[in-house]
Amino acid sequence: MKHGNSYYIQLTRDLFDAKYRTLSDSAFRLFVVLNEAEHGFEQHDGWFFRKDEELAEACNMSLSKLRRAKAELLKTDLITTKQKRPVNPSTGIASKKHITHYKILK
Repeated sequence: MKHGNSYYIQLTRDLFDAKYRTLSDSAFRLFVVLNEAEHGFEQHDGWFFRKDEELAEACNMSLSKLRRAKAELLKTDLITTKQKRPVNPSTGIASKKHITHYKILK
């Protein structure tokens, strides 16, 4: 765990600034879920990956709603993403499928 405690999630207080008050409930929820995922799945370089299906389930929303929320978050300075092919640690072979990797910026 990033912060050494599994009983809370640390979020930026910036979320309560006027700049982010227009975020939809879905985008806010996705940001919270991404923060939780960062604590559990962060790699050494600050990036982590989750499949859209996993995020949609964790956020309790459809894939289309998740994609809209993700697009909304990407317009802010809260997160960034990149497409990457995960490598199987035991074989060293990269997956054929690209998966979205996330980085929390605030």
